[in-house]
Amino acid sequence: MYSPKNIYILGAGAMGSIYGAGLSEKYPVTLIARSETVNKIKNNGLEIRGLINKTYKLPAQEKITRITDNAIIFLTTKVHESDSAIQSIKSLVKKDTLLVVVQNGVGQEKEYQKKLNCTVIRAISECGAAVISPGIVKFNSNKATYVNKNGGGKIAHILKTAGFKVQSVNDIKKKEWEKLIINCVINPLGAILNVRNDKLNHPVLEKIKENIVKECVEVANATGVRIEQNYFKKVNNFISKTKNYNSTLQDLKLGKTTEIDYLNGKIVELGKKYSIETSINQMLFSLIKAMEDLAV
Repeated sequence: MYSPKNIYILGAGAMGSIYGAGLSEKYPVTLIARSETVNKIKNNGLEIRGLINKTYKLPAQEKITRITDNAIIFLTTKVHESDSAIQSIKSLVKKDTLLVVVQNGVGQEKEYQKKLNCTVIRAISECGAAVISPGIVKFNSNKATYVNKNGGGKIAHILKTAGFKVQSVNDIKKKEWEKLIINCVINPLGAILNVRNDKLNHPVLEKIKENIVKECVEVANATGVRIEQNYFKKVNNFISKTKNYNSTLQDLKLGKTTEIDYLNGKIVELGKKYSIETSINQMLFSLIKAMEDLAV
């Protein structure tokens, strides 16, 4: 039975903390986070609220200084923080290191693989979490984590052992795009309207959501990823079952840079590449960028 010698959570924000806490029940885990969060965890432990109410005593540090043999790194930083995160481990990874990318966006794992002399595995999470304050995280929803059947067996095993809901899929790229499309609807609309995800299933928003999905599906298909034309129904179904506040809204409230460049911004970028009209995604992207700059 596979068991890693060490697991590092590179980016112990909301999602990283959830995975780190759960995995620590079965495996040795070290959290990597900003100094304020590290100090809080060292002094008080990592407090998880919501679906789980427990404080975890875990080692925490500001950077990885050494990577053992047979180690796994979960990369859970925001996408725009990835360059510095990857650079920080570039000289430390070993050939048997597994880097598990649990982020929003599409395609960045290919860039990480080019830079690192280790195996890079993509995972897609539908779990929901939010940082209440440094070292305190609310676990909102324990939905599926998807990993590729081809090469992802070890990751699926440790996540299942730690109590996470895991689904192994034949085409992780399709799952990556499906998650992106959902985020392109939920994140900007929820942030602009300042509401929980489930509140977006409002009749007046139906046409807007449908047009967002339509543009995204056209772009996905142009890249070679086949998304069914009726995917809008699945998006609405997902929205109705998620009652958390999305990460873009959380970031804006904290005055942080959002990941909108890698969500609707990515659709706009690829739309230009393939000569596909993405005016709705462009509008949402521009509005969120304005909200970032104006600190709304």
